Amino acid sequence: AVSRAGLLGVLLALALLLCVPSSIAVGTADLAFGEVARGALASFGVGEPLEGAAQTIVALRTWRALTAAAVGGSLALSGALVQGVFRNPLAAPSLLGVTGGASLGAALAILALGGFAPRGVIEQAQGLA
Repeated sequence: AVSRAGLLGVLLALALLLCVPSSIAVGTADLAFGEVARGALASFGVGEPLEGAAQTIVALRTWRALTAAAVGGSLALSGALVQGVFRNPLAAPSLLGVTGGASLGAALAILALGGFAPRGVIEQAQGLA
């Protein structure tokens, strides 16, 4: 017999397998799921790459989607670990001072960059075009 937790894990894994290709397909330049699959296979050297900039778009979106999935999984795991270590289902990151540290880091980054970070990101993006 499969437990409820096991069934939930399988359903969430299936949802992730559906969300990652959807995240790659949807954007300013919409791609069909067939193009996403072909571009992903071409990234692994199995098949012909997509025409024009479509292969580059698939490659960039693939990294974005996989990074988002990895960060989400890491946050879920770290939250479960904090709750398990303190044996408190309501434990939050502020219990360890993580929230205050993140606020300090953000404030220092804003002070150090002086508001120039968005300009640098835009200049980098224009260099890719």
